[in-house]
Parts: sequence; structure tokens; C-alpha cells
Amino acid sequence: MNDTQRGALQTLGILGGMGPEATALLFQLIIRQTPVSSDADHIPICIYNYPQIPDRTRAIFADGPSPAPHVIEGLQVLERTPAVCVLIPCNTVFHFYPEFKDRTRLPIVHLIHATATTLRQRPDAPRRIGILATNGTRKTGLYERFLQEQGLQPVYPDEALQEALMQEIYGIKAGRIQSTATRNAARALLDSGADVVLLACTELSIIHDDVARDMPVADALRILAEIGVRIGLGKRSPQEYSI
Repeated sequence: MNDTQRGALQTLGILGGMGPEATALLFQLIIRQTPVSSDADHIPICIYNYPQIPDRTRAIFADGPSPAPHVIEGLQVLERTPAVCVLIPCNTVFHFYPEFKDRTRLPIVHLIHATATTLRQRPDAPRRIGILATNGTRKTGLYERFLQEQGLQPVYPDEALQEALMQEIYGIKAGRIQSTATRNAARALLDSGADVVLLACTELSIIHDDVARDMPVADALRILAEIGVRIGLGKRSPQEYSI
């Protein structure tokens, strides 16, 4: 990369903490996906890791505070940086997107919309998308609208598999890295006709390699990293991914 190309680099903002390890993974994925020949070729990134943002699923099920005010606080912190946009490595928080999207001057990459669009463009042309997500993401139907707009059909695990999956997600947040429930749910979805399984929770992105070793898997966090690289290299505008 020459000096002119380095001068075109755009600073990314990441509002993290939902959870911290998924935030660190997004940072690592952006680094790995950026073509470089030296340190100076990497994309500048400002990360505000804010783990005190309230639990999104508990808020959706009406027994926890809304995360929106804390998200707004985090966005205001990133506004004081050179960031040209914000990436949020959490799927479920986008249920609250209408409450915070207009409370910042920075465009926010809409993770759910971007994921659905990317899935439609996959060369293997999947049509039935198995969704592995939190109870909150599932309850609110976050992915339904955006997948159906792309001509894609979301399918979910049965209730027992979903509950085991949710417990595994919380276990990963607590540092217990396991993949048994995720793999069981993924296999059941594929056996029932899903073309690909989507990791639609960023905690599940941490166990991506274990799930994907023998199953067709897409990952919302890896899609977000790819988009971040395009924006950071000045190849795409963040407004393209903000709705």
C-alpha cells in the first residue's frame, strides 16, 4: 500500500461490550481481513468497550432495563473520535435501533440488513437460512423482515434446542467456551432442509471454527468485519449500510 492509499484510510468506530470477547474478535477479524505489508497499512479503529450496556434479551422479555440509553452514551463517546461510522458487534441490540439511530451523527452499519443482503449474494445461493440466535433475536423476528426482503426464508430450532442454545450463549459470555448445543441445533436445522446455518449471535462467532468444520455456516460477525474493511479502505461508503 502506497502513501496515497494509506491517506484514504477511514477510521472505524466500534461500540463493543456486548460481549467483550465478541468485540475483540471483530477487531481481530478486521485486522486479518485487511491486506497489508506493514503496520501502517492497517485501518485506524476506535473501540469503546462498554460491557455495562444492559442485557438485550432480558430487556425484550420485559424484566430488564432498555439498553438504548447506554448505547446512546456509547455513541456519544465515539462521536468524539475520528470515526466515520459505527460497527456494533451484537445482533439483538438492533431491536432497539429505532431508539438510538437518530441520536448520533455517525452512520451505524445495520448488522441485520447487511447480513441479509450478503447472504442473498452468496455464490451458493442459499434460500432457507437456519437462524442460531438469542431468544431475544428470535422473539422479535429481527431477521424475518430483512431476509424475506431478499427472498430468503428463516428457519429456527425447536424449543428444546433453542433453550439449550441460549444457555450455551450465556455460558460463552461467562467464559465457558462450548459448542455442543450450537452444533446440535445447527445439525437439526440442516437435516430439516436449511441450506446454510447463520450464526446470528456474536457469542456464537467465537465458536465459528468448531461449528463450521463440517457444516455450511455463515457468520454475521464475519460479515460485519468484511464490511468494516471495505469502509475502512475507502472502497464503500458507510451510508450504504445504514438504514
